[in-house]
Amino acid sequence: MAILTRKTTFRGFVVSDAIAFTFSAVAIFIYFLMADVSIEPQSKEIVGKLYDLAAICQCLSLFAVVIAFATGMK
Repeated sequence: MAILTRKTTFRGFVVSDAIAFTFSAVAIFIYFLMADVSIEPQSKEIVGKLYDLAAICQCLSLFAVVIAFATGMK
């Protein structure tokens, strides 16, 4: 692994993999937050906004995984 740290494609893989992990973890955290907030009956609008934000985080995570996969194949 120490040999690969000098290659640009490996660095791109590590960065995009870290970004994918971060967005995925944020989406999971938002889903847990939605479960906590949804107890209150008047929080329908907040849950909808949190759902949209979690969906965006999931899409960004998926995009970063595709980039990580593409850079890892070189």
